[in-house]
Amino acid sequence: MKKIISIATFIVILSAGAEAKNTAGKFLISPFGGIGMSLAGGDYPDRNSGDDKDPALGVGLAYNGGIMFGYAPINAGAVTFGFEYASKPFVFHHHHRFDGDYTVTRFNHFIDLLVGWRGYVKYFYYEAGLFWGFKILRWKYVVDDDGYDLNYPYDHKYDIDEVNADHDFGVYFGLGASIPLASFVSLDLGIKIEAAIVAAYETPGIKLTTLPILFQAGFTFFI
Repeated sequence: MKKIISIATFIVILSAGAEAKNTAGKFLISPFGGIGMSLAGGDYPDRNSGDDKDPALGVGLAYNGGIMFGYAPINAGAVTFGFEYASKPFVFHHHHRFDGDYTVTRFNHFIDLLVGWRGYVKYFYYEAGLFWGFKILRWKYVVDDDGYDLNYPYDHKYDIDEVNADHDFGVYFGLGASIPLASFVSLDLGIKIEAAIVAAYETPGIKLTTLPILFQAGFTFFI
């Protein structure tokens, strides 16, 4: 988390003296979508009965889609707010002492509300802010036995108990290119990191926070 904050601070300081995009007095509308890696923070699960190793953090498939609105009081950037649908699953790899490897994935779904700042420096943008993730739909717990026939005392796929699923809250940072297509619209291509500070999944001994790293694309319309 400290490294992420340091990088974002460096970007803002570096861009302070650069030439800003001409956005003052304009409203922004930015539809976007992204895909990338889903990691996790917090307290990881202990080994299951029959395992001979502690579980290892895996990489899941994260994706999002949404829209941002904003107003630019100055050329340097705009105050923004918006919302997105996001999936940020938790993936862990286990090893059973007799039957081999298997993977546990906890699938989740959120509607994130985002509030922040987007700055422009010539043909680049940076953004930072807060997000609140409200849990939606049914979350799934899925076991992939990686080709082995494991005799679990539970099903390989079932709904996660509502008591164990929670809302999401954290900070986001983004950086990318803002490519002009016309005087009123640009193509945005960049990377976005959302680092939660509140556990979205919790059981005794387990507290997991979301950490997706997304390659994001969209358009920004200047009105």
